Amino acid sequence: MIIFWALTLPILALLALSHGGRWHPAGDAFAVIRPALAGLAGGLLAGGALLQVAHPAFLLLPVFSLITILWPVWRPQPTPSGSVTLYQKNLCFQLDDPAVLLADIRACDPDVITLQEVSVENRALLAALADRWPHQHICSHVPVGAVAVLSRHAPVPDTAPLCAPAIAGLRITAPSGPLWVISLHLPWPWPFKHALYRAEVLKALATLTGPCLLAGDFNMVPWSFSLATLSRSLRGQRAGRAHGTFPMGRITLPIDHCIAPTPARTDRRPLCGSDHHGLLVRM
Repeated sequence: MIIFWALTLPILALLALSHGGRWHPAGDAFAVIRPALAGLAGGLLAGGALLQVAHPAFLLLPVFSLITILWPVWRPQPTPSGSVTLYQKNLCFQLDDPAVLLADIRACDPDVITLQEVSVENRALLAALADRWPHQHICSHVPVGAVAVLSRHAPVPDTAPLCAPAIAGLRITAPSGPLWVISLHLPWPWPFKHALYRAEVLKALATLTGPCLLAGDFNMVPWSFSLATLSRSLRGQRAGRAHGTFPMGRITLPIDHCIAPTPARTDRRPLCGSDHHGLLVRM
């Protein structure tokens, strides 16, 4: 029994910590590995319950944790209204073949595009898209590369575009009315500067009026406190289902997201030479 609890209690403690992002950024760092922690804790406790060395009530935390993980992935996709379509993509600094991504974007034919890691080498892609998406806004106040918003719809007159740490924003004249479209790239979680940059993003978003569509590389999983905080700040919701977008060995982390002002559908796009899958978001 001593060996059982020596193995189980530390895993349960880390699993509980993965729900503590509200109080310390380390909580969201452990939220990234919550699936593994919940699986290990659940397996150990289920075996312990069968051997009568653990009470079944201890399974409540692993079961609750698994629900928080599975719901974003399995929840029903809403029916979009058809007002706006967005293509989200982290380009990767050295895109292998821009022609493949260019073809995929043109095939999807979105209203707006949000891009991250817009390096000097990747600027040629933006130029190639200018015929269809002529309204382009790029900001370099980010930890890695630049971020950009491209739109086929014209900006709202007399509204300055937004540049702030980790984000670029453009307010466009969408068919349903003025809409802020924001591209975001946050750093990796604690011990890196994710929480610090998120605080700066929240300050910038608080100055905006009207509906906002925020998309990008959040470097954070959908069940984290960070995602919930950003959604609340925009009075929106994470769009559609969560998709694995960043391959890491045998797993693919869901770290690219969109927060929309109305229910929206998300579909995963191919890598197209990048190290991130793209997302197609339909509002």
